[in-house]
Amino acid sequence: TIEKRRSMPTPVDPGRPLLVAGPGSIGRLPEVLSWWRPERVLLVGSRRAVATSSALGLLGDAAVTWFDAVRANPRWLQVAELVRLLERSRPDVVVALGGGSALDTAKLGRVLADPAPKPRPKLRKNPPRLVLVPTTGGSGAEMTRFAAVGTGRERRALDHPALLADVAIVDPRLSDSCPPAVTYPAAFDALAHAIESYWSARSTPETRALSWQATGDLVAALAAPLDTPTPRQRNQLAAAATRAGRAVDATRTGAVQAFAGWLTAHRQVPGGVACLLTLSWLLPYN
Repeated sequence: TIEKRRSMPTPVDPGRPLLVAGPGSIGRLPEVLSWWRPERVLLVGSRRAVATSSALGLLGDAAVTWFDAVRANPRWLQVAELVRLLERSRPDVVVALGGGSALDTAKLGRVLADPAPKPRPKLRKNPPRLVLVPTTGGSGAEMTRFAAVGTGRERRALDHPALLADVAIVDPRLSDSCPPAVTYPAAFDALAHAIESYWSARSTPETRALSWQATGDLVAALAAPLDTPTPRQRNQLAAAATRAGRAVDATRTGAVQAFAGWLTAHRQVPGGVACLLTLSWLLPYN
């Protein structure tokens, strides 16, 4: 439980976002925003994600600018549009809701100072605060300091501490409306993160403990059909994705995500499915 206080609580580990988790935790969003008392908020999320979460009613009296041009497997066009919108609206806080694509778009749009794609992008000196709210139990993007974006027929990744959120709100209830076509790939994505982080040469006892627990929870959740996940399964998926995200933030991704990224960029295979296809032959290899 996070006590109410005037200033933002300090994370247990300053190198990762402050985590607010559990069923119904989206209701803590007004409390989180009260730590900064923002005058302007930029909301990033699809109309479906925002409506399902009731986020518009949780932003208080701040002036709200809404960016809803989020797409699966974000392209530079959407990120550049968000960069320009950030320049115009000058928000104090960015709140992003959605799957990994929406969260990655928000992470990149918040820190980039130039909408033109460059090999060495220029970063914003004083980016606004960032609150990430995943609505699918899968990507773990709310806990990581990297994000990917498509440029032409390539996918580029930016890896920088500035991409870390200030706060991550993980509410498993927000995934209740996810159809199987979203739920299964999200679980596969989290499983790939957990396993790949576990065998990484950069793993540590802490990251292996996170990966091992995440893998166990995901296997347990996937042992039963996810066509109509139970609240218990939703909780398992959300918690496991967050643990896997924490682990992979320390170890980074490897061959699984590299090959899966190619399948997504060139063959339009959904990210989580691409991870599972790649993992199926890399797992025995490793």
